[in-house]
Amino acid sequence: MPEISVIMPVYNAEKYLSAALDCLKAQTFKDFEAVCINDGSTDSSLDILERYAAEDPRFKVFSQPNSGQSGGRNTALDKARGGFFVFMDNDDLMHPQALEFLTREQKSSGAQIVCHSHRRIPENGTLEPYGAFESFKGGRFFEAFPALCRKKISIMPWSKLYARELFDGFRFPKVPLGEDYYTTSIIFSKAKKVSVLKNRFYFHRQFPQSQSGTVTEAKGRSVFNVARTLLDYFDEHPLSKKNAKLFRRYSARYQLYGVFIAAVRENDETLMRAFVDEWKRTWPRISTSDLTFGKRLVVSTAVGGRLDAAVKLYRFLEKIKV
Repeated sequence: MPEISVIMPVYNAEKYLSAALDCLKAQTFKDFEAVCINDGSTDSSLDILERYAAEDPRFKVFSQPNSGQSGGRNTALDKARGGFFVFMDNDDLMHPQALEFLTREQKSSGAQIVCHSHRRIPENGTLEPYGAFESFKGGRFFEAFPALCRKKISIMPWSKLYARELFDGFRFPKVPLGEDYYTTSIIFSKAKKVSVLKNRFYFHRQFPQSQSGTVTEAKGRSVFNVARTLLDYFDEHPLSKKNAKLFRRYSARYQLYGVFIAAVRENDETLMRAFVDEWKRTWPRISTSDLTFGKRLVVSTAVGGRLDAAVKLYRFLEKIKV
């Protein structure tokens, strides 16, 4: 059995897919499998995947009708044989020593999750130069769930090595928005210890907003639905009093308030009204008391029905950096 399963859903990625697969072939750590799920691609992605699989038995290719990134990841989880999981998007890149250093840190620390930093690549940009070989430096240890809630760790599934048992009984949700919020909250709540490497070993391709999609009313409501689903989950799997407070604050200040920010930036009154409606539905499990002072003023003003005043207040506080 391979030590690591790299999980990669693939959908119409012919422009970047070969580069993503090449960086896996170049890994200095060899004991891995790449579980690639062709998620109903209509371009040449499947041909590319099959070519790599024919040349290297570590590349495993499975096809299914399109079911989105969550569906692709879930199929890969069902097929994966490794003792550890790494997630990778089909248009991103990894440093050739990424798997080596993640594995070395896990063995020395015993952490259930090992994280590292990432860099962003503009869609048509060039990756900044990096050293072909870097020296290993031990990670910094944190309690997993508080580190997530205090934003010491990215919410994205990639740039991390996970112990397989953390995903026992868990699969990614199929939601319009909030998949990473849901997944990382639960997985980190199950882990005891996380180690964080300083290295930036993952390179995420940053697409323009027009391609990544705006926050629609359905997506905004989805984030609140995910929050309530997580609150229900933590009722059944109780957190400590400290962690429960951290989770409410994290959810209010970053995930839910993010819907308000999107409504302002996109000048979307429908989304703004959806935010107000959903905030009222979520109160008092998550309330304005979980926000910072400035955000509390903004949300209280919006929930009180003065939307124009709330937008003006938000813009003023952003200007003065409060």
